[in-house]
Amino acid sequence: LAVTCTGTVDVNVPGPYVLTYTATNAFATSGMTTRTVQVIPAAPLVSTQPATAVSSTGATWNAVVNPRGAETLAWLEYGLTAKYGNRTAFTNLGSYPYDIGIHTAVTNLLPWMTYHFRAVGSNLVGRIDGQDLTVTLPGPFGPGTAPSVSDLADVTVPQGDSTTIPFTASPAGVNLRVGCNNPVLLPDEGISLTSLGTNRWLHLVPATNHSGSAQVTVTASDGMHGVRRTFMLTVTPIVASGSLHLTNAHRISGEAWRFRIVDLGTASTNYLIEYRPNLSPSAPWMAATNVTRPSSELVEVQTGPDQSSAGFYRVRGIRWLTAGLDSPGLTIEEGSARGAVIIFSGVYTGPLSYTWGGTQGTNTGTIQVNGTTAFLPIPAAFVTDNTELDQLKYLTVRLAPASGFSLAG
Repeated sequence: LAVTCTGTVDVNVPGPYVLTYTATNAFATSGMTTRTVQVIPAAPLVSTQPATAVSSTGATWNAVVNPRGAETLAWLEYGLTAKYGNRTAFTNLGSYPYDIGIHTAVTNLLPWMTYHFRAVGSNLVGRIDGQDLTVTLPGPFGPGTAPSVSDLADVTVPQGDSTTIPFTASPAGVNLRVGCNNPVLLPDEGISLTSLGTNRWLHLVPATNHSGSAQVTVTASDGMHGVRRTFMLTVTPIVASGSLHLTNAHRISGEAWRFRIVDLGTASTNYLIEYRPNLSPSAPWMAATNVTRPSSELVEVQTGPDQSSAGFYRVRGIRWLTAGLDSPGLTIEEGSARGAVIIFSGVYTGPLSYTWGGTQGTNTGTIQVNGTTAFLPIPAAFVTDNTELDQLKYLTVRLAPASGFSLAG
């Protein structure tokens, strides 16, 4: 008995298929029957493919999905962990019985981050997740391009002048920030940058009415990595010139002399008359006694027990010098200039001692000042992370009587 079958069944395409069977015996007598085979839908086949077109902020997710004859939707999920959290738009792949490639570009990703992604296919039979793959994005300037800044030398300029400092920073286009711990001497509006490729120029215009020193910091960053260079900017003060002397000396009585004070630009606010009986090294200058001031320009000296009728007189100019904080309060933020700026009413040249105090104890130091401003650094113990709130309680500043100065009050 010979049996034959006609008809085909495509297991990838759901639906009914009719098969015809024919049987023939030795006497050439045959019989025929049919059978219907129903192919039911199956879950899709899903394969996640490696990412392409990877940049610092984007990539293309790829996948291959076979709907296997049933209406299928496909998409890709992605995120910084295997929980994903983001997905692409749904793509309707129809009910084709063959592999279909999916390629979806995504943007607004984070540089240097490692992303998880996978393909997903779903039809009436169920959902199938593709394998989890990862990709690590490069920085904005590509792999192996850490920021760099050339060394910056200390700079000295006279008060009222400005300066331009050339340097290099790479890669071209890297973000640069410039900060100064003494914004009174060098305000933000006095700082600017220009660039041409990796060549940079830092333009500094200090305040014309101040002098002193400041630390300037240049930071290059690509968002993940950074490099910092610092240098000192010193603005030398304008020293008051001019002359101060006594003239028109004449006797106005038997025991009194009158002098005229001539002040040619010393900016003195008061004057001290000094006397010495002779010019011998053993006869130092001393403050004259019995001094009266008939007017701002005239001075009269009565001879008496402290000074005889013969001797020498001279005048010294006095200027009051006061100092105070840049602001009544001081706020410290991480990454900002950590310290206080002291402003003098005139040029001060000499030592300045200070004490910071608070919950971390006390910290003292001394700096040398030559100008109208000074920066007092806050000790690291008071500004480190995870320290107590309100730990910095007070700042005490003391001016030492340097040469040509005396303390008052």
